[in-house]
Amino acid sequence: MRVLAFSALVGLVSAALFLGIPDNQKAYLAALQDKQARLDSLQASGKPKMVLIGGSNVAFGLNSRKLEQAFGLPVVNMATHAGLRYEYMIRQVSEYPRPSDVYLIFPEYSQMYEPLSVGTPILYQSLEVFPQGYAYCNQDGLLGPVKLRANAFVEIIQLKVKRSLGRAMGMTEKNAYQRSVFDHYGDIWTPMTLKSRYKQDDKHMQKDRGLLPSEDFVRLTNDFAEQAKAQGATVLFLFPAVAEAKWDLEVARVTEKFLKEELRLPIVNDPADYVFANELFFDTKYHTTQQGREIRTDQTIADLENFLSGR
Repeated sequence: MRVLAFSALVGLVSAALFLGIPDNQKAYLAALQDKQARLDSLQASGKPKMVLIGGSNVAFGLNSRKLEQAFGLPVVNMATHAGLRYEYMIRQVSEYPRPSDVYLIFPEYSQMYEPLSVGTPILYQSLEVFPQGYAYCNQDGLLGPVKLRANAFVEIIQLKVKRSLGRAMGMTEKNAYQRSVFDHYGDIWTPMTLKSRYKQDDKHMQKDRGLLPSEDFVRLTNDFAEQAKAQGATVLFLFPAVAEAKWDLEVARVTEKFLKEELRLPIVNDPADYVFANELFFDTKYHTTQQGREIRTDQTIADLENFLSGR
């Protein structure tokens, strides 16, 4: 009886914290609302569009205005964080392809090797500020939806308590990861990224040696490309830019060879061409500085012209 009473008390307190502490609408992941709104607005216009898909390598790494000017298509950068998982990213845009649309997929290397899973802490945290995202999560299995919401509930409570305690202690968040750093297109722009503070993060490509991209990754990519093609849209695959300190030629070679054999859509670029100097990265091997972003964007436009000229 005491156990039941205690459990009920914990449940009530947790529910009170969940409902009583406001969502953090200034959080980095709250930008998902703005990106979705731009995608919906472009869809409602009825005109062809260009959609960028990926993790933070895309959020930090491309100048959508330049892409828009180069190809005459309004652009939305849907990227925020690789922790949302690749399946989520594909599901989020899967109902949007229309004739003459262009979808550019720039996955981080880690995403190519990940099997499907219910979620990650980042995914659960995003659901605090973007509950529409539940529709894009993997909820397979009889208990899939229950497990997803239970895990999200626990993660969000922890996040809210931690945030409330921090504010009570006078602590303020001072970093580049805020909703306000995204511009109209969904690109990151902040003066902090004018200079590099890269210190060789531990996200090394070498950990993927001996592995091949997962069947899930290949299936999701091919299914989306074929679905989009049936609607008259184009889907293209591009390798991300990587800091030279974390570049692994063998992993890239094996990955490129495998994907050229398995993917049923064009691969636009050579991964070796997107290995940039460390000083062109802000804080991780995937987050370019603004200078790095411009270099990568110009190079990407040049590569895309071979596939999109004459559209």
